[in-house]
Formats: sequence, C-alpha cells, structure tokens
Amino acid sequence: MKKFIIITSIILTILFILLYIIIFYDYKTSEKTKKFIVSQYNDKNKTINTFCSDYYEFAKAYNRGRDKYYESMNLRRTGENIWTGKYYKSINEVGIETEVVYENEKYYDSKTGKEIKDFTPYFQSDIIKYDELETTEEVSMGIISDYTPNKGYFRGKYLDKKSFKEFFKDSDWNLEGDLKMDVYYQSKWTLYYQMEIKTENEKLHLWESCRYVK
Repeated sequence: MKKFIIITSIILTILFILLYIIIFYDYKTSEKTKKFIVSQYNDKNKTINTFCSDYYEFAKAYNRGRDKYYESMNLRRTGENIWTGKYYKSINEVGIETEVVYENEKYYDSKTGKEIKDFTPYFQSDIIKYDELETTEEVSMGIISDYTPNKGYFRGKYLDKKSFKEFFKDSDWNLEGDLKMDVYYQSKWTLYYQMEIKTENEKLHLWESCRYVK
C-alpha cells in the first residue's frame, strides 16, 4: 500500500509539473518571428496590393542638423486595386497633409491628380536576411493558449546599418550605435504585423505595419 501511494504521488507530481508547463510557461517566439520578418521583406518588387490586404501604415522620422523631419502614410483599400488615405510631411512640426489615392501602383494627390513620387515604403527599399537579426531579449507572449501560438514577437538588433542608412540618406546619421528592432505579428484571424526600427539615440525612427498578405 505504501509503495502504491509513493508511485501515485510521483505520477501526480509529474502530471502537475507538465500541467504547469503547459498552462503557465511563457511561449518564446523570437525565432519564428525572425523567419516571418524575412518572409515579408524578401522582395523589393512587392507592392501595396501584394504586400497588404486592406490596410497599410508608415511613419519615418529623422534629424538633419538642428531640423527634425517627419513623414507618414496611411492607406486603406477602398476597391479592387484602389486605396485611399493621407500623406503627411513636416519639418520642425510644420507640415502639409495630402489626401491620397493609390491606384495602378502609384500615389496621387486626390484633389489635384498630381503623382506623388517622393514616397517609398520600407518593404520596397530593403531585403532583410535572417543573419541580420540578432535577438537581445525574449519577449513573453504570456500563457500558452489557442492564441499565443499564432502570435510572435522579436526584440533585438538589425545589423544591416548600411541599408537602413540608405533609406535615411537625407539624415546626418553616421552609422554610430546599434539599430534597435521590435516586431510583433499575428497569423490567425486578422493577419497583422507591426515593425519598428530606431537608432539608440532615436534620431532615426521607422515604423511600418499592415494587415499582411499570407
């Protein structure tokens, strides 16, 4: 009887430990998120129509001398190949907002019909490789459930400074310091991701997100 109790206690202890791991163990997702980033940023020929399903958002900020520059684009799909939104550019917080129509892979001022040629999404300017991503911190996605396996988070460094600098070629950044990178995505129901890259001093700051095409 004593032996039975001991064996039963051992089995229950093992089951309890396994249950604890399944329910409470933090689900680390940096590796699969790195693979997700690479799969999204693998072709500069992608367009808003092929990269995103119905929503795109972008923001870019940098310094040049004493001046602060900011640029943003927000788009929502309103037709089969038509998107509408707002484009904003400013210097030292004084800027102009333009209502935009994206059609036939080009951006137009919706009021004047004039093409906007000086906007480029980040996904069309850089190809991100797996070995250019270095994890610095595992971000917990919380308790394992039906939801967390479909979510991912990467926090680390982006090592390709030259490509990032090329995108910010109008800035006076000289490649000093690390590039910090945070990416969150979800792969069930709403397919959504957001990516942020910035310098340590935050004088260069990029933010891009969309409901992506799988």
